[in-house]
Amino acid sequence: MADSRRQARTDELTGLPNRRSVFEALAAADGRLATGHRTAVLVLDLDRFKEINDSLGHAVGDALLAQVGPRLRSELRADDVLARLGGDEFVVLASDLDAERARLLGERLRGRLQVPFSLSGMGLSVDASVGVAIGPDESRSAVELLQLADLAMYAAKAGRTGVEVYDEERDGEGRHRLEDVAQLRNALERHELVLHYQPKLALGTGEVEGVEALVRWQHPTRGLLLPDAFIELAESAGLMAPLTSRVIEMALAQCRAWADRGRPLTVAVNVSPSNLVDEVFPDQVRGLLARYGLPAGQLVLEVTESLLMEDRERAVRVLGRLREDGVGVAIDDYGTGYSSLAYLAALPVTELKLDRTFVGAMTGSPRAASIVTSTLQLAHALGLVLVAEGAEDQDTVDALAALGCDVVQGFHLSRPLAPEALWSWLEERVPVAHAG
Repeated sequence: MADSRRQARTDELTGLPNRRSVFEALAAADGRLATGHRTAVLVLDLDRFKEINDSLGHAVGDALLAQVGPRLRSELRADDVLARLGGDEFVVLASDLDAERARLLGERLRGRLQVPFSLSGMGLSVDASVGVAIGPDESRSAVELLQLADLAMYAAKAGRTGVEVYDEERDGEGRHRLEDVAQLRNALERHELVLHYQPKLALGTGEVEGVEALVRWQHPTRGLLLPDAFIELAESAGLMAPLTSRVIEMALAQCRAWADRGRPLTVAVNVSPSNLVDEVFPDQVRGLLARYGLPAGQLVLEVTESLLMEDRERAVRVLGRLREDGVGVAIDDYGTGYSSLAYLAALPVTELKLDRTFVGAMTGSPRAASIVTSTLQLAHALGLVLVAEGAEDQDTVDALAALGCDVVQGFHLSRPLAPEALWSWLEERVPVAHAG
């Protein structure tokens, strides 16, 4: 049993403690930091290691990594922790070092690595970039110190300076980004995301038959945040897949509630690139539809043209499975990306959403009006529904209705509303006359 526990905490290639061990050591360091004891965290990343693997082969790269541990250990005290984080990245936890002594330790570690290694009968020199963070000066959280040392390491690598100690002025933006990511993770867990819904008017009937779900973050200190404030952060942090899945679940739960009150509505949800290439995603959607007892046709997933081009083969496969289940698929912002007729022929699409750029300009620009007209003709020729977004005045709505457009949405009809506000809006609204 003891052997299996040790193996679970040991890196197989180098024999050093592994990532799991690192985080156990970091947790133990929190106690020392809380009482004011200094702890230095150093992150070392080998420079141009990929070139070694590419030119000499992975076997040589692995042999090099196996020799790095003993080199570094020779410069450390017995109670200093040395571990492999993963890849060509190593970490040191050392007690009772201030910033200057930790920086000097980083220089010594680099110096040991610069002595040529003997590999496959040849001498191989390597260098490393080292980042240093000191607690409790910069943080009383050892895990955060690891993140700050990582930021300092990237500064050292970018500036080719060898060793850098974390500097708030230089690295603070990265630190705040890390804090923002942590807050966004918490937002997902604490259900701080909320949905507002923008109605979509079916011009043929004059009825609101569907809505688009738009995510907001009810931030505990910054108030209600629009997507521009956090979507790019979610994408860069790898959080878009869980965020999108959460939005779909919330939207379907709301649809169930509305249907139970006598008003079934379709709901459109924007899909992220990570969802679109996830072969499990259709199963997740099917499970959520079953949980809320909704027909698949009540859900429309919106994807952008640029997103489709990233991995078209897999996207076609994933969307095809969703369409087989009956879920609608809309091309969002149509006309601003590739607008390729080839992908329209290949993709299992049910709707085109014409970008607001063309819709907003159509009453004052013959060219924009021609683009709207031709896109509408194309959509209908392909058996697709055309949704015009960005209708800001009655003249635009009338012009779209005269052309035979299927659905409009925009501020003229309504801004996005919270669920109860939308319900009240729907109850008070007088249907417009039949456009036909």
